[in-house]
Amino acid sequence: MSRTHIKSGTEIIGLGHYAPAHIVTNHEIEANLGLDDGWIKRRTGIEERRFAATDEALSDMAIEAGQMALANAGLDPSDIALTILATSTPDHLLPPSAPLVAYRLGLTRSGAIDMAGACAGFLYALAFADSFARVQQKCVLVIAANILSRRINPAERASAVLFADAAGAVVIKPTQRTGAGLIGCELAADGGGYDLIKIPAGGSRNPFHRELSETDTLMQISDGKAVFVKAVDMMATTARSALAAAGHDTNGITHWLPHQANTRIIEATRVSHFGVSPTFMTMVRQQGIVPGRDYDLSALRSMFLTGSPATPEILAWVHAAVKQDLFATSQSGGTEVCSGILAGSVLLPVRAGEIQYPALACDACAFDEDGRPVVGTVGELVIRKPMPSMPLFFWGDRDFVRYTDSYFATYPGVWHHGDRVRFNDHGGSVVLGRSDATLNRYGVRIGSAEIYRTMESIAGVADSLIVCIED
Repeated sequence: MSRTHIKSGTEIIGLGHYAPAHIVTNHEIEANLGLDDGWIKRRTGIEERRFAATDEALSDMAIEAGQMALANAGLDPSDIALTILATSTPDHLLPPSAPLVAYRLGLTRSGAIDMAGACAGFLYALAFADSFARVQQKCVLVIAANILSRRINPAERASAVLFADAAGAVVIKPTQRTGAGLIGCELAADGGGYDLIKIPAGGSRNPFHRELSETDTLMQISDGKAVFVKAVDMMATTARSALAAAGHDTNGITHWLPHQANTRIIEATRVSHFGVSPTFMTMVRQQGIVPGRDYDLSALRSMFLTGSPATPEILAWVHAAVKQDLFATSQSGGTEVCSGILAGSVLLPVRAGEIQYPALACDACAFDEDGRPVVGTVGELVIRKPMPSMPLFFWGDRDFVRYTDSYFATYPGVWHHGDRVRFNDHGGSVVLGRSDATLNRYGVRIGSAEIYRTMESIAGVADSLIVCIED
C-alpha cells in the first residue's frame, strides 16, 4: 500500500527517559587526557555526562525509560504490538536485547527487534514505528539506549569527551487525524566513511580471539575532523530535504534538535531561530557561561523563551551574554489548550519583563472577580472565545462535570486558565504565576513564577519543582 493511500496519522502519546546516577565531570576526563581545564566545554558545550553503574546492563536502562513512557501513555501493556530497541551496545551479540526488554515490561503481545543505527538509531526506529503504526493501526514502543562508556577508549580524546550512557523512549499511537505524525523524513547513509568510527573487533570481519588487544574492542575515531565535516554536511542536507517534504522551510522552524548535544555541530548548521525554557537559560547564567563570547552565533536571529514567563533579569542577560541585537521574547501558553496564549511579534517593541501580545486568534484578556475585563491591574487570565486546539472533554468524564469544574466554573462560558496576569494599555502582559498556587488536579502542571523565581535566587538551589500532595 502506498503512503499516499494511508489516510490515518500517528501521534506520540508517551515519553520516557533514564540517566544513570553516576555523574562524570569534564574535569575528570580533562585530567586523565592532560587537557586544559574547560577544553571540553569550549569545544563541545558539554559540561558533564552520566556513566552506567557496573551492575547496570543496556536492557536495565531501556526498561526504565520504557516503563516511564508506557505509564505516561496510560496504555495497557497488551496494546503495544511492536517494541523497537535502537542500540549499538546490546546486552549480548546474541540474542537481541529487545525481546528481553519487552518480556520484562510485560508486553506479551509485542514483537521485538533491535536496530543498530548508532547516532541515527532513534530516527530510523521512529520512521519504522511511524510506518508500522499507520499501516497496522497498532501502537509501538520505541526505545533508544546506549552504554558507550564501556566502548570508548579513555585514552583517546576523540571519543572519550563525547559519549556516555542514557535511554529515552516514546510510545507511538495511530490516529485518524490526517497529517499527524512524521510529516517529513529523509534518511541517508554514506558507506564511504565506514572506517571513520569503528570498534575493530567482535564482528565477522575480525572475531574475538586470544591474541586480541584490548584497544581493538574499544571505539576508534580515525579522523575526528572528517567525522565532524561529514556530520554537519549530511545533517544540513537531510534536514532541508525533510523540511521540503513537509512543505516547510527553515524560516518556520523554532526548535532544532541534533542527535548529539554538541555546540560545534549546532553552530555549524547555522541555527537562526532557537526555542528554550527560561529555566535552562537561568542554569546557563548560573554556570557563568557566556554563549555569545564562546560560540559563533552570528546566524542566530531570534530566541523564544517558553514553558514559563522569563524574568526581566533573564531577558537582560540574554541580550548581554547571548547576542545584543537578538529578537528575544517570552511566550506563555497552556498544555491544556495545546497552544500559545501570549506570544511575541517582530512587528512590536519588546519590553523587559513583558510578553508582547496575545497569540494570533487567541482572545485572551484579564477578568476581575466579577468577570469584567481589566487593564492595568492584576486579574485572572481568560480566553473569551473558543480555540481550535482546546480540549473538548476529559476521558471518562461523560457528564463534563470535571471538565466544567476545571475551566468554566469561575466564569461560565469563558475558559479560566488559572494564571494571574496584568495587561497593559499597549497590549503587553505580565504573567505573575498560578492564581491558586497549587496544582490543578485535573490540569497538567503549575507554573508559579513567584515561587520559582525566589528559589532560583538561592545560591545553593540548582533546580526546584513544586508538587501537590493530596490527603
